[in-house]
Amino acid sequence: MALDPSFPAKPYVYVLYTYDAQIGGTAPRWDVPGQTSDGCPTPTDGCLASGRLSRLVASGNQMVGSEHVLVEDWCQQFNHTVGMITFGPDGSLYASAGDGGTFQYADWGQTGNACGDPPDPVGTILTPPTAEGGALRAQDLRTAGDPVGLDGSIIRVNPDTGAAMPGNPLAGNPGPNAQRIVAYGMRNPFRFTVRPATNELWVGDVGWKTYEEVDHVPSATDATVENFGWPCYEGPARVAEYDAADLNLCENLYAAPGAAGGPFFYYSHGEDIVPGDPCPTGPSSITGPVFYEGDTYPARYKGALFVADYNRNCIWAMLPGSNGLPARRHEKKSSQTRRAPSISGRPRWRPLLRQPPRRDDPADPGGVPF
Repeated sequence: MALDPSFPAKPYVYVLYTYDAQIGGTAPRWDVPGQTSDGCPTPTDGCLASGRLSRLVASGNQMVGSEHVLVEDWCQQFNHTVGMITFGPDGSLYASAGDGGTFQYADWGQTGNACGDPPDPVGTILTPPTAEGGALRAQDLRTAGDPVGLDGSIIRVNPDTGAAMPGNPLAGNPGPNAQRIVAYGMRNPFRFTVRPATNELWVGDVGWKTYEEVDHVPSATDATVENFGWPCYEGPARVAEYDAADLNLCENLYAAPGAAGGPFFYYSHGEDIVPGDPCPTGPSSITGPVFYEGDTYPARYKGALFVADYNRNCIWAMLPGSNGLPARRHEKKSSQTRRAPSISGRPRWRPLLRQPPRRDDPADPGGVPF
């Protein structure tokens, strides 16, 4: 949810939510009206749903008028539904969403193809090498066999109409969804932020089995639509299960070095973010990120990128470098044609104390992270 930047003069409330119906359908599909949640009676096969980005009008603490649906898309069969919305400094509205696939296995549409992805219709079992369903919907912008979907992407739209902003990279594309996309190839970009006073996006993309990512879109208004490679890549490397399936979408990506950009930073589920920190390793789920612009913490944190992990129950700060961006020490080339900071080449991460550092404590000693 996000308020209009001019609220309450412009009394608009924007919402991004999972809609209990297929795209263009009528809710509820899986339950009855008036309930606070909609159960899925067939979790093994998934329950088809979609996503909506809408504008509501507020009067005091009440909604007045009717819902204005700006965008209706985001096919979801299993998990990784819509993420978040936020406004950019130019008044554009950003929204993120996951791939709509399952976390239980490598998903290319072999469980009923509920979203009707190519090359076969709904109800069929998609098979390699031609399958384009499941998590591969995050690469839909690269396919020509069906209209472009928005799964696994971040979009930038006009908050009044839901149409693409004119400065978007693909503003001249004939497809309205392609026009909206400024980044794609993400598994679950649950949270992201716009760096203050810029058009840069910093994305926390929740990983699958091995890595969590901080992805960086240098500008949402340049000529490039960033592709972060999921599900063919995760972190610095190919995803073994999708690689072994010899899927055309992944094999073509592997054959084009540089076509998928690596993350700004990644960390392995089995390793510490800060060497020796007391945070647990193992299952991980990145959240945040957000830039700190306050004055409560010592000056060194001004402009730092704060990142959290839900499973590890910790928060870290990535301190700014000389150019104002989150600093990292060096990069090394991956053997899988992607470039990303090595886990041994740590950025300038600082664990945060459970109690905020004191204003009068310039030393700001490290301690137990949140």
